[in-house]
Formats: sequence, structure tokens, C-alpha cells
Amino acid sequence: MDKEYRESIEHIFDSYCKSIIKHEGIDLQRKKLVLLKKEVSLERVIEDERFHNNQGLESEIGFDQFKILGETIAVHNDVLGEALLSLNNTDRNIIFLFYYFEFKDREIANLMGISLSGAWYRRKRATEYLKNYLGGDT
Repeated sequence: MDKEYRESIEHIFDSYCKSIIKHEGIDLQRKKLVLLKKEVSLERVIEDERFHNNQGLESEIGFDQFKILGETIAVHNDVLGEALLSLNNTDRNIIFLFYYFEFKDREIANLMGISLSGAWYRRKRATEYLKNYLGGDT
């Protein structure tokens, strides 16, 4: 190949790569906006007065405990604890792994021995169930 042809090919390839990276960034921003519209942060749930336990966090009576990855997680909010208990064990574990332990869907899938899409679907389904159970907007 002569030098000009090679430079032309490199230029085309560089342009192609830049275009792909630019559009991936746009796609990520769109996905993030969709997630922000659909998901409710736990901080907002905690701040919501409907979910405050009248006994306060100091009380050691009447709270739900969940054991996952060798750790015991205490949920002092009766409404949230009841909602989590209404989930099946697998979906509840996925919720804790994603929101409490901050695992990615791929890590959850590997840990639980399910497909990536299965982990994503179960998490979304469980999140939607909890949202409806707790009276969130649909």
C-alpha cells in the first residue's frame, strides 16, 4: 500500500471510532435519564414520612432482619420490611445485592448463577413490585 492510501484508511477508521464513541456516550446519557425517571432513590423513601417507624431506629423490637452474604441487614421500617418479606427469596436477594451492596447486574448474575438478562429482568420486576406495594407512582 502506498502511504496516502494507508493514511486515508487510518483517517476513515479514526473517524468511525470517534463516531461510535460519541454515539455510545449519547446512548448512555439516554439510558441514565430513563433510569432516573423510573427508579426511586432509597433516600427519598427514607425521607418520606409514610415510611417512618414511630418507634425510631433506637428500638430493637419489631424490625425485620435479612441475612445475605453473611451480613445481617436490619430494616426498622415496618412498611418496607413487610414489602421486602412479600418478595420471594431470590428477588429479595437481588434487591439487596443491587441497592445495599451496590453490585452490578453482571455481578449478581454471576453470583446467583443466572443470565445477565435474567438478573436485570428480576431486579426490574422486583423494583416495580416494591414501588407498587409501597404506593409509588406508576
